[in-house]
This record gives sequence, structure tokens and C-alpha cells, in this order.
Amino acid sequence: MEKAYWFRFYPTPEQESLLRRTLGCVRQEELDFLNEVSCVPLQQGLRHLQALLI
Repeated sequence: MEKAYWFRFYPTPEQESLLRRTLGCVRQEELDFLNEVSCVPLQQGLRHLQALLI
């Protein structure tokens, strides 16, 4: 059985900015901001891609 959970949260403007930069890492052409966010989402994205290719 699979379960799903839905959460709603209201980030502060600073949190929203960080979330937008983090989620935009795989979509934007300019890559300078990649050093400003956590590397964990980027690494997890690569793990997911690798799992699809195997």
C-alpha cells in the first residue's frame, strides 16, 4: 500500500526565495546561483536520473 501526504506551508519571503532558487536549479541557464543553495536536491536529482537509466 502506498500513502501520500499533503502539506501546506507559508514560507517567509526569505524562505520562498531560497525555495525558488533551489527548485530552479535544474531549469535555469545561468548557473551562478547553484553555489547559493543546498547540494542535496541536486544530488538527489542525479540519483533519480541514474536510477532511470539503469
